[in-house]
Amino acid sequence: MSDEDFYNLISKLYNFDFDEYDYLKIISEVNHQNYNLFINIYTYMTFNDIAREGHGKGFEWWNQLYQITYIAAV
Repeated sequence: MSDEDFYNLISKLYNFDFDEYDYLKIISEVNHQNYNLFINIYTYMTFNDIAREGHGKGFEWWNQLYQITYIAAV
């Protein structure tokens, strides 16, 4: 079974959350480079998206304004 097939199978049972350092490790392994630092680039650009929250029988949503941030691996 390939890694992708295994991930697709197990993601049906569990929820995976990746942070910046997980992505850094993945990018490092794929590119055969040693990326060991992130640089955060903050902007004044924003975008509007729908935020959701649901607990039990309730489900709420609202419009949320987010600031765009770029992260560069070096």
